[in-house]
Amino acid sequence: MMRRLGSVAALRCAPQTAVVLAAPTAVTQHRNLEFMSTYWLASWGMVWQWNFFTCFPLVVMDLFKPSAVVNKAPLLHYFHEKRQEMKLQKALDKTVTEWADELDVASIDDAISRTF
Repeated sequence: MMRRLGSVAALRCAPQTAVVLAAPTAVTQHRNLEFMSTYWLASWGMVWQWNFFTCFPLVVMDLFKPSAVVNKAPLLHYFHEKRQEMKLQKALDKTVTEWADELDVASIDDAISRTF
């Protein structure tokens, strides 16, 4: 059985020196060496449960759909559109298109004939 450091039995077995004789003979302080008490276990259990129930669902969701995919999808879409636009611009580089507001009679007649 482990004895406490300040117990009377430990003081009786220890060699008597000047320092021990100068100390008070009636030892009333008792140290609690039981550092793994109920409150300590309860508090660390709470920390473990909080970490588990808050972080573990996020990890599970991240396994099925990673957050990097969710956050980078608009950026990847933008780069893809820019690439397609650059390809189209390269293909139509020598093409010149002019727009006018007035319509010629032949195009109106052509549109009317296509409706019938």
